[in-house]
Amino acid sequence: MEQASFSQIQLDALKEVGNISAGNAATAFSQFVGRKINMTVAHVSIFSILELEKNLEDQDVKIGLYQKILGQASGSILVVFPKQSVLDLVELVFPDREGSGKMLEIQDEDLLKELVNITSGAYFTTLAKMTNLFFMPSVPHLTIDFTNLMIHHLLKENPKLTQALFVLNELNIEETRISFQVILLPNPETLPLILTAIGAS
Repeated sequence: MEQASFSQIQLDALKEVGNISAGNAATAFSQFVGRKINMTVAHVSIFSILELEKNLEDQDVKIGLYQKILGQASGSILVVFPKQSVLDLVELVFPDREGSGKMLEIQDEDLLKELVNITSGAYFTTLAKMTNLFFMPSVPHLTIDFTNLMIHHLLKENPKLTQALFVLNELNIEETRISFQVILLPNPETLPLILTAIGAS
């Protein structure tokens, strides 16, 4: 996957935003589920939206939750989980429930939506403090599909999208590691606005 032309300084600045956000999200999610949780950022990249869509062709369907972002810096955010990671998370959070970790139920969808609300909220709170910009994410919408088709759907909704900030996160609960992707799809003017505001333009 060819990375869009951004400097290492810019990528490091965005990864720092991700690390701060992940720490805040882990604290909030730990309080929500009553378990000790660590969340880290394993990798940050910026790609053209078409290149990302082309190269994220999955052989397995994923579970995705997306939100629209309103405010001074607008766009969309997509959080993508492998299905098994979701089942592992559900089993850890609800260990005593019959059938836990085998199939998704309505309350599991609520758990995922809360995790996404916490994660995106942490990102946008961190960005707002660092940039003095206003971000307002919508209610999460859940979809089950191939990742590239999720992105294609968002591109059809907003053809102005040209770039994507790709963040690979790792959620650690006790001995279990759960990886998931946070894909920020900013409107064309948004990413330069953020980079300028955090001093990495």
